[in-house]
Amino acid sequence: MKIDVGIYNGSVDIGDFLRAIDFKVATEGKGYTEEEAAQARRVLLTTRVSTEIHEYINSLPFDIQDDYDALKKALKEQYTNQDDDLDALGMEISCLRQRPEESLRDYINRTASMVSKCRGREELYKSLARAFHKGLLSNTDRGPLGTAEWVCKLKGR
Repeated sequence: MKIDVGIYNGSVDIGDFLRAIDFKVATEGKGYTEEEAAQARRVLLTTRVSTEIHEYINSLPFDIQDDYDALKKALKEQYTNQDDDLDALGMEISCLRQRPEESLRDYINRTASMVSKCRGREELYKSLARAFHKGLLSNTDRGPLGTAEWVCKLKGR
């Protein structure tokens, strides 16, 4: 029986991915020595990841890249809290509003700092764009701006 572990891209729990690799090698490599099993796990781990994660692995010292347990530990440290970070970013985006005395420039700068955190996550980026527009305030009543108003405001009129 062949087990497909898929390509890890950071969107699922790293622990689940690592357990799938361990299970695949344990199931399909019954005749392996412990050294051969560790090598098979390391090869699977380094070849079944996205380009971004592969670049992270390549940035690690060679002794970590070559040791499955050390590589596994490094990946867990790097990617375990990613879901919590994404949840926090989602909450920050959902609460995004221009503050009553905040200039448009400051609001744009504050929003721009979130953009880099959304890279590669299309849904978060779209949410940020919607929240930015919804959170804009007019100068007169400090209520939400209509599209024409904020375009004029951005043009400095």
